[in-house]
Amino acid sequence: KMARVTGERSFAELVRPLRDELLACQYADGSVAEVLPTSERTEGCSISDWVSLNLRWWDVTGDESALDVAEHALVNGLWLNQFTSGAFGHREYKRNGYGTEIQEAWWCCTQNAGLIMCEVARHAVQMSDDGRTLRVNFPFPGRYGIVRGGKRVEVEVKSDYPAAYAAEAKVVGAPDASVVFRVPKYVRNAAAAKTGEGAWRLTGDVGHFLERRGGGWTVNYGPLMLSPMVYSWENFSSAGDVPAGYIPPTVDGSSLLLPAKLETDANGFVKFPGGRACLPEWPVFDDGTVSRTGTGFRAPALVTLKDGTGKDKQLYFHPLCAQTSCGVLRYMPMVFARE
Repeated sequence: KMARVTGERSFAELVRPLRDELLACQYADGSVAEVLPTSERTEGCSISDWVSLNLRWWDVTGDESALDVAEHALVNGLWLNQFTSGAFGHREYKRNGYGTEIQEAWWCCTQNAGLIMCEVARHAVQMSDDGRTLRVNFPFPGRYGIVRGGKRVEVEVKSDYPAAYAAEAKVVGAPDASVVFRVPKYVRNAAAAKTGEGAWRLTGDVGHFLERRGGGWTVNYGPLMLSPMVYSWENFSSAGDVPAGYIPPTVDGSSLLLPAKLETDANGFVKFPGGRACLPEWPVFDDGTVSRTGTGFRAPALVTLKDGTGKDKQLYFHPLCAQTSCGVLRYMPMVFARE
């Protein structure tokens, strides 16, 4: 805050060693522990503070990688800690995923996470001090108001983010301002163009890819980390009780390995079979574009892994944030080894 108020970057440099230490403490989904450097659980408060620190670091230093860190922690670590009630809390963290202990925390996490949602909205679209440039850092759909020089500028953003990274921005009140879109490393073939007076469009491709995180590999789609869907009914159903394929395969706790070789397309995205169309309607009702998570039908995928016996096991992966609506308390892996 001192660096922002005084304009003296030397104040921010005092924070750099602490931020670097926290970067080394991150879990795979971008969250940080309730008690640093590590503890048995993550927490909505600590993740919210971590997102806030990186947003403010960007404000002071202009280091765009801080926006990458904030985005990853927000749409994966923090959103996973939100419950169907809207409240936030904490989750038990295991070596390569989450355990079964979760708890809503109305006394702290809910308030802090609510505040950081406002902070994210203020950073989604920003305007330069001279009013000549509008920057879209996170293309969340919505209407944003910015006051510069006593005048109000409004920006309307339309997109399917985070299910896609294409957006349209319409600017009212600053006809000469240009629009700059942040383009993260997971976007391919990005192109921005002015399409009319105050109107700008960003196009770009996102897809599935593997990434080294947390001492192993994660499965991702754009900014979203994926994990196997978890349901407990599979273990309690006798043969013939339900139609074949009605209950998706789930995790059984055995060691799971991702394949060493995976087919990719021209953009380097992995060609996983599209999982959404391969399951009955009921277990994926919350994956639609109008759902709370809004991840659409593009992110889910069927991923084939090797189990502890060397047999192939095909699991339905969907975004961590989609696990919000699943009240089943089961082990949820998100970091995997490879063959």
